[in-house]
Amino acid sequence: MGPLLTHPEIASSDLLRREARVLSLASGAVGSPQIRNVATIGGNICNASPAADTLPALMVLEAELTLRKKGGERRVPFGDFFTAPYRTALEPGELLAEISFRPLGEGWKSAFFKLSRRKAFSMARISAAVALKIEGERVREARISVGSSTPTPARMKEAEELLRGKTLDEGRIAEVAALVSREMVGKAGRRPSTAYKSLAVQGLLKRVLREASSG
Repeated sequence: MGPLLTHPEIASSDLLRREARVLSLASGAVGSPQIRNVATIGGNICNASPAADTLPALMVLEAELTLRKKGGERRVPFGDFFTAPYRTALEPGELLAEISFRPLGEGWKSAFFKLSRRKAFSMARISAAVALKIEGERVREARISVGSSTPTPARMKEAEELLRGKTLDEGRIAEVAALVSREMVGKAGRRPSTAYKSLAVQGLLKRVLREASSG
């Protein structure tokens, strides 16, 4: 995927809606219509804002970035691209050339939600992306990432492990949501917003897990 794709192009792509629904939903939630119409996926990534909507989605897609400059190129796992808030691993003269990931494929379901102060032109107070591979009634693989809550994009590995091999009933959803909240605080540390975000992320995770499992 090229870095100059705009968010409406991503959100309206039938291919991405089918194979990477979580990214389609995240791109459709960026900013306002005026911003979305000109903003690119590459800009959303390279700005490296912890609140960027597409970052949790690309984390659960296990994306890889191709970085290019005169004389060569290199490939970087998505999570390794971010070194600090608003800081990336781009070297002088280097450009983001390509974003790649495998289609989620059969058995996978995904969802994205964000919580913000208003419905348009909104920056996420907190966001969540989930991808689940479900066989029968059990979760065979889980990927969870929350945005606007950690200094750089991160997967919630303990919560993912808790889901693996389990059925996704309301009790399990609540347990996973609480664990994500604890993981988030562990990665980000305690800040003035922690009391609010630790509760908000639980509600958001419950919503996104229900959506993913039924989608």
